[in-house]
Amino acid sequence: LKTQRLSPLIRIEKELFSELLLFLENIRKEIRDKNRDENIIRAFVYLILSKLDKAQNMSDTSHLDFNSENQGNRHLQGFIKLVEKNYLEVHEVQFYADRLFISANYLNKIVRDLLGTTSKKYIAQKIMQEAKNLLNFTDLSIAEISNQLNFETPSYFTRFFKKSEGLKPKEFRLANRPSKST
Repeated sequence: LKTQRLSPLIRIEKELFSELLLFLENIRKEIRDKNRDENIIRAFVYLILSKLDKAQNMSDTSHLDFNSENQGNRHLQGFIKLVEKNYLEVHEVQFYADRLFISANYLNKIVRDLLGTTSKKYIAQKIMQEAKNLLNFTDLSIAEISNQLNFETPSYFTRFFKKSEGLKPKEFRLANRPSKST
């Protein structure tokens, strides 16, 4: 059984660092404003988390030698890039395998060997990260989030979410969102 230790550090470029500082400055200004809008603060936090999540995905694969002749590493790199671009629209492993011109079974073997998880679980983790961010940092309804994440129905999204988190999306939102104080 392979275990992988993920680094708690995220490597970010100067451009991203500057962008994050700008978001933090906007949050600071909004907090100091007497008529502050918590939705604006939430939106900036969401942007920061999304940018860091994207940077983390690139860092998670930094230990892999993508320039080597190892075909598996190149396929994994392609898979990660495809998921990053398409996970909101496409949840099926076969889509990604087809784009890489390999079988779904072979893709799953590569992902399992190099990341220690299945292709399906990797995609589901990305979807769950986005779902949690939307639940915590937006006021979108469960139906709107379900639609944005491209689930056929809100009830299917709710089952998917509960299977992963042990809570329904509404319960998760109530448990994780700070109460509004006015």
